[in-house]
Amino acid sequence: MTRAPGGNMRNTCMACTARTATTECVPRLVDRLVSDAKERQAVDPVPRKMAADAPEQIEKTLTFALISGQPPVRQIWQVSKPDAEITAVIHAMRLPVPPILAGRQGDPGLILPDSAVTPLAPGA
Repeated sequence: MTRAPGGNMRNTCMACTARTATTECVPRLVDRLVSDAKERQAVDPVPRKMAADAPEQIEKTLTFALISGQPPVRQIWQVSKPDAEITAVIHAMRLPVPPILAGRQGDPGLILPDSAVTPLAPGA
């Protein structure tokens, strides 16, 4: 946010493209998610203890989620790319609901807390 003439605040976020993550994204996603986990752990280490093999676990889980035709959870991994670098990863889960509750846009979903944005992302 920046202050516009006259004192009003305005959003100065640059546009980024968001797309579904692919297996080619996994190494960069692992780096981004591990970096984010370390930042969270530094703030509050007790509930956020990271496993020694966290990068390997994340890589295995992400790869399975991206290639599995029928994952156990209906999830979506999306990445934001202003240029060649992934600056954000969004992990969302689609929730099954009775047909009477489903909206015109499809099943509702949740953005999960393991989503991460790099401080270098436009508008961050």
